[in-house]
Amino acid sequence: MDLVIGSKVGEGGFSDVYEATDKLGRKVAVKIMRASAAMLSSALEHAQALVRAQHPNVVSVIALEKVPHPETGELVDAIVMEHLSGEPLAVKLRHHQFTSVEVAGIGRGLVAGLRHIHFQGLAHGDLHAENVIVINDVAKIIDILYRDSLALLSNASKETLIRRDLLNLRLLLYDILLTSELDPSYAADFSEMLGATYSIDEIDHSLEQVLDPARGQDQEVFIERALERIRDEDYVEGDDYAEALGNETPDEITKPLLLRLIASGGVLRKHRPYIRLLWVRLTESAKRDVASELSKKLDKEVPRGRWSSPINILEGCGREGWDALPERTRLRLEAAIVNDILVGQHDIYNTKPGGPGTLGTYTNLFWRYFKNRDKLLDNIVAKLTTNWNGQNYVGKYFTYILVQISDTPERKRRSIEALQYAVRNDSKIIVEKLGEFPKDWQAKIKSK
Repeated sequence: MDLVIGSKVGEGGFSDVYEATDKLGRKVAVKIMRASAAMLSSALEHAQALVRAQHPNVVSVIALEKVPHPETGELVDAIVMEHLSGEPLAVKLRHHQFTSVEVAGIGRGLVAGLRHIHFQGLAHGDLHAENVIVINDVAKIIDILYRDSLALLSNASKETLIRRDLLNLRLLLYDILLTSELDPSYAADFSEMLGATYSIDEIDHSLEQVLDPARGQDQEVFIERALERIRDEDYVEGDDYAEALGNETPDEITKPLLLRLIASGGVLRKHRPYIRLLWVRLTESAKRDVASELSKKLDKEVPRGRWSSPINILEGCGREGWDALPERTRLRLEAAIVNDILVGQHDIYNTKPGGPGTLGTYTNLFWRYFKNRDKLLDNIVAKLTTNWNGQNYVGKYFTYILVQISDTPERKRRSIEALQYAVRNDSKIIVEKLGEFPKDWQAKIKSK
């Protein structure tokens, strides 16, 4: 990319930004990392992090280029970004009174942009009014201080960075409300709604309430009504009831209702059709937000054994919901489900629900999404070669899956040998289901 670098237009703690023009005559911004920033990250790592954070409310990265340094002439790595023609929020806060429309546009943009940054496994690290450019009433977050992916940090470090970002977001929104045509009580109400600790969803909710208090109050009423109907003991399982309930659910509470259900729990198998109806109503941006919160809940609750509600929500969201989770969450959840098969037992004389291996039975819902089919096969085969209750557990839940994943001669051989062992052990459910296997499987299983 041929670039003509012009004057310096900004500087941060670890970089300098220059105005430039490409060979097509377009204005771009060129960010050159200082030598002191090398301890934090390379220009390539920094650019890759910014690319992951592409969003309408985050500055866009165009390319990573070698350019002559404007002062030394030495070739250096530089990040080429979109040129932003607006003003820093800090300037507007000093000289401008925001209209209610500007407050809504800038405020919602800041929330959406930071939410997306966090969803990508990043933290901003230096969010303040100088690092927000306002173009008309659109906010663009700039100068993400990239150090490491949140996934690489300890939980304490990760929480510290996120809390700092959320505190800075809260302060920015408070200043915008205070520097607007709205009554100062709006800023005070916004701040008072948030306690000592808060999530980005709570910040979002508080902002919406002060922007439209009547709407916020009405929304809360509708959410509470929907929650009452979901938790009604007489809730009827099935698509027809879910559709009837959906017809009574306003579109504007779809996202906050799902977020409330993720946070509060209590979602059962019978609620899945209703969850599916809510999910398909969401915008792409809202789906990302819901998936982000669901991911956090799964990461927290699955190791503790409190997985039922978030997994039922995930199943209601379908393949699209699974794919919207961060890969780290998907792999952790897959491992937890597949490993739980190893403790599975099914006593044909005990009719009580639940018991060892209950999480493993969710393989029936998600196995098509799993990446490690070999591990799944290993664990099912292992159960077939253990005790009677373990074999009956496989017979009750996994015979169809076993055929589907035995898609090579070696996998098929291992599965049939394990089934032969279970039949010799007179596993009741395996014997009863022999007729459901393919004809060639039946012949080989019965041959011994």
